[in-house]
Amino acid sequence: SAAFTIHLAISVYRAREAPLKTVLGRMGFALGAVAIGLSIGAIQYLPVREYVSWSPRAGGLADYATAVSYAWPSRELFDAYLPQFSGMIDAYWGENAIHLHSDYVGVVVLVLAGAAFLGLRRDPRKGFILFWTGTLLIALLWALGGHTPFYRIPYEIIPGTKYFRAPATVFFVGTMALAVLSATGLERALTRELSLKYAFTWLAFAVIVAALGTLGILNDFARAFATEDMVDMVIANSKAVTIGAWRSLVVVVLVIAIIWIYKRGKMPLAVAGWSFAFLAAIDSWTILRDYWIFSPPASVIFKSDAAIESIKRDPILSRVLTIELEENPRRDINLEGDGLMIHRVRTVLGYHGNQLGRYNTLLEKDAGFQQVFNPRMWELLNVRYLLTNSADVNRYFRGAQWVIGPVKDAAGTDVYLYRLPGENPYAWVAPVAVKASDESVLVTLFDPAFDLKRAALFALDADVVGADTLSALPAAVPVKASVSHYEPGKVSLDLSSPAPAGSALLVSENYFPGWSATADGKPAKIGRANFSLIGVQLPEGARKVELVFDDPAYVQGKMITILALVLTLVLIAAGTVMEKRKIA
Repeated sequence: SAAFTIHLAISVYRAREAPLKTVLGRMGFALGAVAIGLSIGAIQYLPVREYVSWSPRAGGLADYATAVSYAWPSRELFDAYLPQFSGMIDAYWGENAIHLHSDYVGVVVLVLAGAAFLGLRRDPRKGFILFWTGTLLIALLWALGGHTPFYRIPYEIIPGTKYFRAPATVFFVGTMALAVLSATGLERALTRELSLKYAFTWLAFAVIVAALGTLGILNDFARAFATEDMVDMVIANSKAVTIGAWRSLVVVVLVIAIIWIYKRGKMPLAVAGWSFAFLAAIDSWTILRDYWIFSPPASVIFKSDAAIESIKRDPILSRVLTIELEENPRRDINLEGDGLMIHRVRTVLGYHGNQLGRYNTLLEKDAGFQQVFNPRMWELLNVRYLLTNSADVNRYFRGAQWVIGPVKDAAGTDVYLYRLPGENPYAWVAPVAVKASDESVLVTLFDPAFDLKRAALFALDADVVGADTLSALPAAVPVKASVSHYEPGKVSLDLSSPAPAGSALLVSENYFPGWSATADGKPAKIGRANFSLIGVQLPEGARKVELVFDDPAYVQGKMITILALVLTLVLIAAGTVMEKRKIA
């Protein structure tokens, strides 16, 4: 938007359509509009900015190779014309399997976009066309990521780029440029400026591609590009490539037919315009319809079962470890996803995409979450249940007691529910608070000799008073913490007896800025403890603790967003009144 604003300003000034003062004034208004637009998004931006330093990607991705993964492979540019070349959906043999590439631009769009450059030298809109051409090229080079040296430029100088690893997604800017160029080409077609020579050049190209597809030469190219383990998929995809090449040829023929008939005056302007639009829609639909996936209703996908109901009946708050111990031919969102959150069941794992970096470290995510097999983690994270698809769990989870199963879940998997050993409470009281570095805390937590109930290990920057050193651990205190109320972001806990002096309450929730605590109705000091959890310093004699989450970044962002929306409405109203006065 900024680049286009500058382009317009320079164009207006060079054409002497407005004085410099007016041009600069318009640019100022444009900048103000961008500022208001950014302010409208503050409700999202400010919490995200706060989260960055807590995320698994804090400081950027590991290296350049990771940042350029899931770029648009250069050999798949041909898919813009022939999407079957790299294989569609299950037939895809390229390098970005999880992205299901089909960056299909459309034959109609490509033909019309190319027409935008005919007669460019004498076109008064030459600067406009060149601007969007440059936009298309930059977006394309960016989307190609590490396949060209260009991506080093945005990677090094544009803030935030190092946090992401899918350069191909930037091509939505390229599609905007293609839309503008194809609209310009359509204008040329509807003003009969398109030469039949240009049209038949496309026909020759399409015929050659169809011939190469029919003779299997395109598949030979594909085999040269594919990795050894994908050769069989390339061979299986050969028929689709041939059919796709002929499909694209048919579309090119139809585009040329419209151009030919209209150019000879045998078709009205409106009919020609609608014919191009209809053909472009059909062209896209024949490919993209395969990517429209319609799921069963939520009542089917997230249907409850006897194992889930058994967990929900337990009055003691706890987490469930969901894991597939045996190969599963189907995707089960309860076992490998976060489907149980629909039932308000707290889990240890499950993909969310916005988890905390320290939580990943605690569970050793890079080692395949190996710590989920450690009873110390069950105690630390309030894990009382195991939900899995195996009837034989003792080799992984010693002491696990069968509760129910096999039970057929919503995905059709036979699941088993087990009770893991240990009390593993939601919260507990430690007799002493100690401040230590993250490295020391992590080592101590994994030390089998350390008793979690005998000390709360706070971060060095936690707003609590704690001992810097401790010669010996005091004995555990006989104070139990029970949950009297629980909902996301609001928890009430009762202590079985008054809190001793210097004690701390540890709560099995991930700490994040925004959590606050009160003890017997008075503010209590709170901080990050046991590497990733919530710790509350208890005043002597405290019996009731309240925890509330209210993120200041979200509150501030919401206020800015509301004010920006109000300002937007005021400016729209003021502009409307001023325009009416000018007309009057």
